[in-house]
Amino acid sequence: SNAYNNLGILAQNGGDCDLATKHYQNSLKFKRANNDSIGISRSLCNLGTVEIEKKNYRGALGYYFQSLEMKLAVKDSSGLAVIYANIGDAYGNLGVLDSTRLYLLRGMEIAVKLNELPAMVQYYRNLSALYEELHDPGTALSYERLYNDANDRLFNSALAEELARQEIKFQVSAKQKELEISQSKNAFLEKEKEVKLRNSQVLWGFLIALTIGIFLLVLLLKFRSRTIVQQKEANERERALAELSLKNEQNQKKQLLHEKEMVDRELLLISMQTLKKQEMLSHLYEDVLNEREKSPKIDSEILDTALKQLKANLNAEDDWENFKLYFEKVHPTFFLTISDRFPELTQTDHRHMAYILIGLSTKEIARLMSITPESVQKSRVRLKKKLGLPKEDGLIDFIKNI
Repeated sequence: SNAYNNLGILAQNGGDCDLATKHYQNSLKFKRANNDSIGISRSLCNLGTVEIEKKNYRGALGYYFQSLEMKLAVKDSSGLAVIYANIGDAYGNLGVLDSTRLYLLRGMEIAVKLNELPAMVQYYRNLSALYEELHDPGTALSYERLYNDANDRLFNSALAEELARQEIKFQVSAKQKELEISQSKNAFLEKEKEVKLRNSQVLWGFLIALTIGIFLLVLLLKFRSRTIVQQKEANERERALAELSLKNEQNQKKQLLHEKEMVDRELLLISMQTLKKQEMLSHLYEDVLNEREKSPKIDSEILDTALKQLKANLNAEDDWENFKLYFEKVHPTFFLTISDRFPELTQTDHRHMAYILIGLSTKEIARLMSITPESVQKSRVRLKKKLGLPKEDGLIDFIKNI
């Protein structure tokens, strides 16, 4: 069964999902025959990961829930945090955010209870991203802080373990060298006794040789001691440089991630501000139009001018250009890619696809483009035809994978 499981991992890593599924099912068959509950749960979990790669998220959920049921039945807490994370990931891909949040929170509780720091780091990061998606920046920021704190603790823990390993390695090396010196001394003394017993006539010569030997041994010990100290200092310098380099790299990654998140927030803020402006101008346009109908005595030319100005602002391109400027900071190659791959797309199509990519709803897109939600749905049907997508393929998933 373990051999089939390993073959499945190799096939999955090689991109052959069908072969991987076959090996995992064979492994599952043997484990069920041996009544290996833990092994059954692991094989079911592996089958779920293959379905995730196939984008069959509901199929993956079926395997994950079977794996979870098996774990809970035997009261085995090992790997529970991973299973809950997998379930949350599958629901996230399906867009069921409430279920995603539920299983991420359950898995996080288990990870915290078992003090599984790597799992805690991943859960905090995923929950922060989830609450960003749910437009709850306060909760998202709280989990981001927990993520940063856990990540620092994980780094410090790894650093402490590495320092402990290096210390043990150095102590073993030092003891080994001490043993070698002790063995050399013992061998030398044994040889000295044999020489004394065998040839007492050359006592003075032996004493001279012994003196020279001791002198050379002292020099050797001093040389070795100096070499050990120098090597230790060199190792410490290399370790310090490696730690500094690693920390700088991690700081750079954090900075880049922070900058991207700031631009993402700015992009959503611009979209929301534009929506509010469009709503305000739309209401004002309707009020002026109603006032014109109610009070015909009012100068119609003034009202017509006001209505034209309001309608022009409703269709203004400045908001789109401002949005596009921030959008290209986050997705610098998006418009170039779709222009190259689909040259028949219009600027309106580009705009529609950009709004879909950042996760705006149909109603929000309709207000931004000054059209009805029904027109947005029709526009999506036409857009799928231009992109050459079959009916069963989702437009949102396609755009996010460009």
